Amino acid sequence: MINATLTKLINAYKELHSEQEEERELLVIEFKNIKTLREHLEYLVSLHESSLRNTVMRRRVQPIRVCTPAMIQRAIQEMNEVHATLQAKLSSAPSRQWTVSLGWGSGSLSNRNFH
Repeated sequence: MINATLTKLINAYKELHSEQEEERELLVIEFKNIKTLREHLEYLVSLHESSLRNTVMRRRVQPIRVCTPAMIQRAIQEMNEVHATLQAKLSSAPSRQWTVSLGWGSGSLSNRNFH
């Protein structure tokens, strides 16, 4: 009876050991994959290192421009003025004149070669 209990216990530990060994093998494979990915990333960074350095230096030299609410409002007003001017020009001009001058009239776009 003790022999059967010990055999069951030994088999349970063997199974646990086998599962842990499989887990260890998977971790080793994952570690190797991570190492390979890290080395590849280091290689890619080394290819572009000088460009990255130049970009970082350029950003350090350029002052950070902060837009104030007044600057934003002024830009929106200018944009609205330009939009109103264009809208006025568009509504005052005959529609046929605009379509012809833009090349939309009489199928002129379909006859052009775009290369």
